[in-house]
Amino acid sequence: MDRFMSLIFLFFGKFRETGGLKTYVHISTPLSWPDARDYCRENYKDLALIESEDENTNAYQAKKSSSTAWIGLYRVPWTWSDNSSSSFTNWRSGEPNGRSEYCVAEIPGHLWADITCATELSFICQEGESFLGPSYRLHTK
Repeated sequence: MDRFMSLIFLFFGKFRETGGLKTYVHISTPLSWPDARDYCRENYKDLALIESEDENTNAYQAKKSSSTAWIGLYRVPWTWSDNSSSSFTNWRSGEPNGRSEYCVAEIPGHLWADITCATELSFICQEGESFLGPSYRLHTK
């Protein structure tokens, strides 16, 4: 039992040591938001889920500062691609702008903008075990 507790402590100690921040990878191949989400789920974990300023900075640093890249936020109410709610945001002034733009990208200037989901952009994946849950279908009217 002591060895088991030591392993648990080591795991959580390592988690705390890194601050529990996610690791992000920029994929330069342009895809639509749904195709980018599927690619990330097949090859990483998911599109970038950003829940703090530190994670936002890490995601931004994963891409070229001049590029626009999909992250995992979509729809209204704004929800992450894993279907969790969004409490952290980093909208550009005037965004979201109420148009028929239901997917979100990190844009130059380290801000977010809502964009039409069919637009093909580079994207930011979140590393980790592959997402094996249900595939959420994005519906846009």
